[in-house]
Amino acid sequence: MGGSGTRGQLVVVGAAPDPIKVRTPAIENEDSLRLAHERGIRSRNEIMPLSAAPAAYERMMSGDARFRVVLDTRA
Repeated sequence: MGGSGTRGQLVVVGAAPDPIKVRTPAIENEDSLRLAHERGIRSRNEIMPLSAAPAAYERMMSGDARFRVVLDTRA
């Protein structure tokens, strides 16, 4: 999957076993990533351990997540 970085992985928690199609406007994404790289813009993340996935999901759905919630599979 493009855009996930070198050796990046997309982990989908709680999805059906069927294949997931990810469709993104590639040029628009590339332009956004290039601009962010050139300007030193980085995302703000709330990192939570994978074991806290239910709490992270609830935080996101309730609107309490201030930034993007990222699950750390190594924690």
